Amino acid sequence: MAPSSPNRMRLTNRLIEKFLPHDADSRSTEREISDTDVVGLKLLIGKNGSKKFLLRYTYRSHKRSIAIGPFGPLSITEAREMANQYKGMVAKGTDPKQEKLKKQRALTLDEFFYQQYAPLVAAKKRSERSDLGRYKHHVHNALGGLLLDEVTTQNLLALQNSLTVKLAPASNNRVLALCRHIFNTAEQWGLIDRSPAKSRSVRLLREDNQRTRLLTDNQLRALFKSCDEDDNYFAGQYFKFLLLTGARRSEAAQAKWEHINLNLARPTWRVPTSKTGGYTAYLNRLAVELLRHLRRIQGHPFIFPGGYPNHKGYDGPITSPSKAFKRILCRAGITGEYCIHQLRHQHASIIANNGGNVADIMLALQHSSPAMASRYTHLSPNRIAQTGHKIADTVEQALAYQSCPK
Repeated sequence: MAPSSPNRMRLTNRLIEKFLPHDADSRSTEREISDTDVVGLKLLIGKNGSKKFLLRYTYRSHKRSIAIGPFGPLSITEAREMANQYKGMVAKGTDPKQEKLKKQRALTLDEFFYQQYAPLVAAKKRSERSDLGRYKHHVHNALGGLLLDEVTTQNLLALQNSLTVKLAPASNNRVLALCRHIFNTAEQWGLIDRSPAKSRSVRLLREDNQRTRLLTDNQLRALFKSCDEDDNYFAGQYFKFLLLTGARRSEAAQAKWEHINLNLARPTWRVPTSKTGGYTAYLNRLAVELLRHLRRIQGHPFIFPGGYPNHKGYDGPITSPSKAFKRILCRAGITGEYCIHQLRHQHASIIANNGGNVADIMLALQHSSPAMASRYTHLSPNRIAQTGHKIADTVEQALAYQSCPK
């Protein structure tokens, strides 16, 4: 079909390929050719021969234009489809150019997390380092490249499902809780209309990962003996200290000699930072004895240095002594599942089995809630049996009283 004018015609790919660059002497920077199939669709040809598509439209009585893309990567058919999509948005009362600019200004989940969320929330959350690790290892690859408003409930459910094969339910829930807080924060800040985590279908998994195995007295003796015999001297003493104090791994690892005061009537250990804030722990007799006899590295601030001595001295604090713990357990003849954290459970169970209650365990382990402390109150079979007998005695006495003649 012959063009109706030099700058108005039905465009085809072959025709566009034949167009020469815009006249270099022309006052205009580009030649504009209108497509007769889609009103408003333009082909712009530059003086250097560049060719690109543009849509001109009217929105609320104002003339606007929006770039569609270069010819080559886009065919005329694809350009017409995009132009019609934009015109459809105008017909529905939406400005396509404003929407496009909004998308360009929108943040990806990675950008929001690292640039805005992490720095501003760090001062409010004690779990900042844990959050960074969880995001880096579990969220970044799955969702980090998506725009904030592109992440859907289905994305979160898919992430949760993918983590079930490599994380325990409790760890999986910590990742989902982080995602909830990220998107709820984005909603509060007006960056998204609604958090995808607010859907009822996004639920935490049922946690049933309490570890209740307790060591017998003989096993405890074997464990302490094995700790003393291990080649990694400080790792062995570190494990003993964990059991005697019930401290968290990170708290004991970061303990410094300046935090210890053994000269008081009640020797203390000041813990500057923990999950529940700083606190002062009172050391029992065996913990004090361990510290008094513990080998000290001159000039080293940490009670339990990491690694082995070298020409520069020991490294920083002890970090990941899991291999040493497995070696010590093996030497002690302790088989089966038993991890370092269970030393904390063991400490709590000793309190419970000697008359302590949930409040005692809360104070000893520095828990913020009775519900958390109750997870550590693992009673021995003897203690449970004694409790059962006491209940029976009480009921029996009540029944005998009721049966007495008046």
